[in-house]
Amino acid sequence: MGGYGSGQRWRSKPQTDTALPLDVRWLARRGLFRPGITARMLMRWTRNGQADGSITAFYDARRPDELVLDYHTRALGDTVWTAVHDVIPLEWSPCHYGGERVWCRCPECGSQRAVLYSLHGGFRCVSCNHLAYSSTRDDRLARLNRRAARITERLGAESEWVLNGLILPFKPKGMHWRTYDRLGHEWRSIQAEAHGMYETELSRLMASTERVLGERRGR
Repeated sequence: MGGYGSGQRWRSKPQTDTALPLDVRWLARRGLFRPGITARMLMRWTRNGQADGSITAFYDARRPDELVLDYHTRALGDTVWTAVHDVIPLEWSPCHYGGERVWCRCPECGSQRAVLYSLHGGFRCVSCNHLAYSSTRDDRLARLNRRAARITERLGAESEWVLNGLILPFKPKGMHWRTYDRLGHEWRSIQAEAHGMYETELSRLMASTERVLGERRGR
C-alpha cells in the first residue's frame, strides 16, 4: 500500500481522501469483532477503479484490546516494499441501548478514534498524519457521493454501487419498509441532484470549448 498524496501542493495539508482509511466501525459491521471468535479479514481499497492497497486484519476475542494488521508498504518514491506487522490498540465503550462500541487508539498519540489513516506507512490519527478532513473543502458533488455511499453501505451494498449502479439495492432482511423507503427517497434525490450537476458541468465545458475554438477560427 502507500503512494497516496504525491500530487498534493506543498502549501496545503494532504486531505483524508488521499490516505487509506482504517474504520473499526466498518470492521465491526462486518462481524470481525464478534464475541468468542478468532477471525481474519482482507480489506481492499480502490481509487478510480484501480487497486490502491490491501491489508489483512486479525482479531482474537481472547485479546479484545488489540487489532493486528499485516501489510506491505514503501516510502514515497521508493521501489522496495517492507512487510509490516502493526498492532492497533482497541477499547470498548457501552452503548445507550445495550452492547458495546469499539474504538481504536492512535499508536502515536493515544487519542481515541473511530478511523485511522495511512499515507505512506503506519495507521495514525488525522492530527498525527497532519491531515485535513476532506469534507471541509470538498465540493457539493463529492459530499453527495459520500452520502449516497453511506446509504448503500447501510443497505448492505458496497460503495461501488454509487459509481457503477444506478438502481437502489434491495431491502436488507430485518429492515423496516418505512426505513427502506426513507433511505430510497434520499438516495434517489441525491442521484437526481448529482446527475443535474454532471450535466451542468458538461454543458459548461462544452460551451467553453466552443468559445475557444471560435476564437481560434476567428484569428
